[in-house]
Amino acid sequence: MSDRTIQEGFVSQYCHEDGAGEQDKIFYPVTGRFIQIKDDPSSLQLYDDNIRYLHQPSNVALLLPVSSQLEGKKKFPRPWIYERTAEEERRNLRVGSKLVTPGDIVLINYVGGNLFTPIVVGSVEALGSIAQKKFLHFDPKNLDRQAERYENDKYTYEFENDGKGGFTLNIVAKEGGSGDVTIDVTGQAEHGKVQLRTNGATTLQQVDRTKQPADEGFVKQSLAFDQGGAIVTFAQLDEHSKPIHEMKLDKTTKRITLKQFDGDTELQHIILDATDGIHVQGQKDKKNEYAVYGETLKQKLEAILTAITQLTVPTPAGVSGVPNNSAAFNQIKSKLEEILVQ
Repeated sequence: MSDRTIQEGFVSQYCHEDGAGEQDKIFYPVTGRFIQIKDDPSSLQLYDDNIRYLHQPSNVALLLPVSSQLEGKKKFPRPWIYERTAEEERRNLRVGSKLVTPGDIVLINYVGGNLFTPIVVGSVEALGSIAQKKFLHFDPKNLDRQAERYENDKYTYEFENDGKGGFTLNIVAKEGGSGDVTIDVTGQAEHGKVQLRTNGATTLQQVDRTKQPADEGFVKQSLAFDQGGAIVTFAQLDEHSKPIHEMKLDKTTKRITLKQFDGDTELQHIILDATDGIHVQGQKDKKNEYAVYGETLKQKLEAILTAITQLTVPTPAGVSGVPNNSAAFNQIKSKLEEILVQ
């Protein structure tokens, strides 16, 4: 039997004899695992726990819940990763003795009972066992929960349906991974539109997680819609989650508010109120006053200065002339355009 192993812990107790008839058949399911030498994908083999036999991948089939080769979702059972010692390298053993990463236990059937036709029919997890990751644990109090998880050395992906209508997607990039999420929709003609529709409170946040790989980070920018859909708030925040700038649109009060902060202190704001005009609070004196119309103010000041330059008063000698410094007033009048922001 050419694929029989002689390494300690992997010694086959099964004796294959060609032509032995039904006694040479395996008509019962057995457990096993895919094993692989670290950093050597070509070393992948299927190990049968029952007869302690190693199968080459070319002889192995997998039963997958896919009805079409054009559609479906496939995921190969996670192999057990081993390392070989220097002595094992020298002896060119096919399996290392040092376990690096545990993988999945799989269930194996043999088509027609033939040792050389193994078919992996699925992964096995006993209800009394504990999964490697807490996220994948079965919850006896909520058997409707569905958890999907994938992890490699680049990123971790977790998706949870809590069985109660709550859905959570979590993607965490590791060193060398990106964590980018792209939704690419190509439509025909004027189509290809993307809509995010929700009837509840909605928040979009941009988070800075550059300090530590495991750092939850702080929110850099936030866009929030309240439950009733009346208030929209956009904010830029510092690393202590304090607002730096904030804009709030309130449909109920018909008010738009722009604010600037320094820590917990509001520096200044502008309020646009449909029923009460425009209010401005400056940083210097903290007064909250009505704003003015620039062009109207310019016109009023021009009219005042024109009147001053044409000012005459009665005197005992008759009507006086215009002020001697009329030219100074006209010079001020010529520069009133500077008060407008254009």
